[in-house]
Amino acid sequence: MAISTTEIQGLLEKTRTKDQEAQFSLGCAYDDGKGVPKDKKKACEWWRKAAQQGHVEAQYRLGKTYIDGSFGILKNWQRARHWLFKAAQHGHVDAQYTLGKAYATGWRSGQNHKIACEWYRKAAEQGHLAAKEDLKAMEARGIFEARLVLRSLLSTQINSSFEQLWTVPDEIQILLRKAEQGDSDAQFNLGLAYAFGRAVKLDKKKACEWYQKAAEQGNPWAQSNFGGAYSCGEGVPQDHKKACEWWQKAAKQGRREAQYNLGMAYAHGRGIPKNDKKACYWFQKAAEQGDVDAELQLKSIAKTTVTEIA
Repeated sequence: MAISTTEIQGLLEKTRTKDQEAQFSLGCAYDDGKGVPKDKKKACEWWRKAAQQGHVEAQYRLGKTYIDGSFGILKNWQRARHWLFKAAQHGHVDAQYTLGKAYATGWRSGQNHKIACEWYRKAAEQGHLAAKEDLKAMEARGIFEARLVLRSLLSTQINSSFEQLWTVPDEIQILLRKAEQGDSDAQFNLGLAYAFGRAVKLDKKKACEWYQKAAEQGNPWAQSNFGGAYSCGEGVPQDHKKACEWWQKAAKQGRREAQYNLGMAYAHGRGIPKNDKKACYWFQKAAEQGDVDAELQLKSIAKTTVTEIA
């Protein structure tokens, strides 16, 4: 929709009082060439003014422009990251996705799958379909962190009742009392609460502290999640060897996701010596419990073996 000269003058008038919405709108007018000549550089100047005052959409558009580049605007990763991070921290889903994409592809940022998956996870939790698809593509390439994030997302969907229950602080207090008394299920569930920020402030370190207490008592769910924390380096220093140790314990108790993760560890030699025979053993165990991805891994290993023999 066209913008009249009067409307542009009105926006300019508002910008004199540092009205961030007017600054943002004027930036959009220059970006679209509506009411003023199209000028990406001037658009960014106005977006920057709004962004500096905390306008989230302006922060995103400014960051995205530095990612894409434009006439008069050079690509600049440092500036892009600065503004995208600010927007992403305020929950801007496209900013979260764009950061994930940048780290996944290594666009001037240095490829970092762990950081990429974390931003993709945040976007996917808000329903960003492309983030979920990118995670699936990364998983298909054997990127372990993507697999763990996808499992985490699935767990969150399955446990919707968990989210609803723990919006009441009293429930957390009851859980805390049981956990402190040594109840391993309560310890595990309290770990989940901290891991996902349900009725408590999200705290990966505290999540791991409770996972460990439950895991040391033999709780297989906690053992599996504690292994995942070590694999991703969330709440504890990244340590693939320790991840496998905990997955071994959980897998032997029948935890399907631990069996799959252990299979992946053996298949790629991550944290444990590469061993296709043991990888197949654990993939088979997971597949017997209905894990479709484990079945695909078995077929992939079988196809590779046939190709090598041929």
